[in-house]
Amino acid sequence: VQENPNKKASQNPELDALLETMRKANCEWLGSHDTQTVPLDKILAKDEHRVKLIIGAPGIGKSTLLRRLVKFQYINFDLVLLLPLREKCISAAKNLPELLAYYGNDPDFDFRSLSSLLHKNHGNSIMFLLDGFDEAVHLLKEKDSCLYQLLHGELLPKATIVITSRPGSCSPLSKLPLNCFRILGFTEKSQVADFVQSFFQQDMASLDKFFRELSSRPDLSAAAYIPVNLFILCSIFEQENQTFPSTITACYQSFFLQLIFRHLREKEGKSHLPAIASLNDLPPEAAELVRKLSQLCHDGLLSDPKILVFDEKTVGDAFGFEGPVPEDFDCMGLLNVHLEEVGDTTIRTYNL
Repeated sequence: VQENPNKKASQNPELDALLETMRKANCEWLGSHDTQTVPLDKILAKDEHRVKLIIGAPGIGKSTLLRRLVKFQYINFDLVLLLPLREKCISAAKNLPELLAYYGNDPDFDFRSLSSLLHKNHGNSIMFLLDGFDEAVHLLKEKDSCLYQLLHGELLPKATIVITSRPGSCSPLSKLPLNCFRILGFTEKSQVADFVQSFFQQDMASLDKFFRELSSRPDLSAAAYIPVNLFILCSIFEQENQTFPSTITACYQSFFLQLIFRHLREKEGKSHLPAIASLNDLPPEAAELVRKLSQLCHDGLLSDPKILVFDEKTVGDAFGFEGPVPEDFDCMGLLNVHLEEVGDTTIRTYNL
């Protein structure tokens, strides 16, 4: 996302930090007849299009952009709500209080009162950041869902909505009046070079060797323009004695093993753990956890519809827990744990 060169210098240091963080990523406006680079404030401006669709490839930075908007309060809205659509409690919400309850049932905070206030001003100066439409495409078929009503303007018609999606899943949104933008990631070699140089902390020898190795691997070089892929490549290159594994699959396996190694070393205090070069080098307990996690993901992907978020019972059965899943269980940091308060009960869900 590029800063508008005609815009006056900001007096807000948090805004400056956001623009500096995001300035390397270009965003493209998909108009009816032309395509042009636009500044971030155009994407988020209050205009005749209350729905803003941001599309991009996996790992390009869609979710990161939304989290940055919340963290740095870039925009002048009274309330900004980030809602990951993969969460069951969000996709299942039938009214505004149920949707707001995603943030927890705090006894000192009345979500029904907040809901009433939002209704009174029709959502004016409120922004909803809806992350991951590709994981909840079915929502546009459920007319009684809160999110369907939000997107169609039946609920809080003056609210601004920013929704992210992968390109192949956003066609159902085309019937809505909206502005569509695409995050392109790194579009120039100099941007990739800046990132790599920053990763290796100005070590020019490592930088030069990285690009020599990358130039000989067309299967990897194309992926380097996606930020998360470039981070993975840099991490692998550093771990693998400044070289790359022979295949893309081996690259991802190397990074996967790095994640496990760091967890065992830092979280479990195994400071003298030898390097893990392959899955065969995993300690027996870690290898068993990986096997069970693989089976859980395999079964979820083969389900119809696919299961991307697992409830506590499914995880407990998959990993052989006789009682409740331990509160601190995250499968070596490979599972994200989400808590939802429903009345006096805490419900746990898990996803990769």
